[in-house]
Amino acid sequence: RSRKADASEQEKICQQLALQIQTEPDPLVRQAIQQTIADFQSPLASAVLLAGLDDDHREVRLTCCRKLGERGSPDAIDKLRLVVTQDEDVDVRLAAVDALGQIGTPAAVLAIDAALDDRDPAMQYAGVEAMRLASGQDLGPDVVAWRQYAASLRPSGSDPASIASQPEATATR
Repeated sequence: RSRKADASEQEKICQQLALQIQTEPDPLVRQAIQQTIADFQSPLASAVLLAGLDDDHREVRLTCCRKLGERGSPDAIDKLRLVVTQDEDVDVRLAAVDALGQIGTPAAVLAIDAALDDRDPAMQYAGVEAMRLASGQDLGPDVVAWRQYAASLRPSGSDPASIASQPEATATR
């Protein structure tokens, strides 16, 4: 129904969903709300997806990572980087790495660098694949080479976490 609605009707639906998700106890319903709200190109929809990265239920967080990656919004980079480094669920962390790869900006590449520093080989592999997608480069499976590539994008003496929040143009694919 919402896809066929005009912009004002879509905004009303988005507001209703944003209100509903705040008090919804069922994680499956919250996940469905996130999947639906991702179709809206509004600041409120983005805010709801970003807030969903803090949901108690892993499936909701996974959905939010995937949808934020599909949207390709650079506004999600900082929050996704936090998920990569802090979420307790490895599948959610992997989904956040994939989402950063889909965003495809130099800032996203720098945020992906956190996955390369992880001790888990699956995270490192996901980081390499996401960097390959985001940067358009192919340095093979060598994690050290990808770390050096990410370091080459950073201005000298800068903190990787602060660079990820800087707006930048989309990387060449």
